[in-house]
Amino acid sequence: MASTLKARQCLFVGIAILIVGSAIGLNLYAEHKSIDAVERDRLIHQTIIVEKNLSQQLLAITSVVQRRLSSHANWNRSPDNIS
Repeated sequence: MASTLKARQCLFVGIAILIVGSAIGLNLYAEHKSIDAVERDRLIHQTIIVEKNLSQQLLAITSVVQRRLSSHANWNRSPDNIS
């Protein structure tokens, strides 16, 4: 009788530990998914900002390079150029 009671208590404690462990595990998984979603949103936002900044900088660089090339081409055609 004592062994049956002890077995039931062990089974009850085991089931309780399993339930508590499962609840903790599910909570951690939900928190992980939430953090992952927030981080992905931040990365997407950062990517958009970097893309806008780089686009502006590349357009400015392209403009400067085109002006330098055209001024260099005009300099080569000028009558004062002695080559």
